Amino acid sequence: MLRDAFRQDSNAARKHWIRAITFTFGGIVCTTALVLMIAEYYPVEPQQLIFIYLIPTTLIATHFGTAPSMVATILSAFAAIYFIYAPRFSFRVADPLDLIALFFFALLSILVSRVVYGFATKQRVKSD
Repeated sequence: MLRDAFRQDSNAARKHWIRAITFTFGGIVCTTALVLMIAEYYPVEPQQLIFIYLIPTTLIATHFGTAPSMVATILSAFAAIYFIYAPRFSFRVADPLDLIALFFFALLSILVSRVVYGFATKQRVKSD
């Protein structure tokens, strides 16, 4: 009986993590597609485009917690390096200032996700 309870808890946790990973990858892929469309049609600097990645990161933080949002931050940084910064379609970054901008983006993204997760947790506790 106790073993079945643990199995149910582990199945629920497994489903939660599968959902979190799916939404994390899907959110970053959709955001990357949006960023590529914006970069194609509008002359925008890469340092401005990277902040669009804060949207899926904060949404993931509100629904799934800080660990998936940190994964989203890392994926966002790699997607930005590969698709946005020169030279495009390479993981090499030509300008050292772009690396500094990426570092501060990652720092800001982690900070925002922690704050948003804290607010979301407070709201859930308050509503219960």
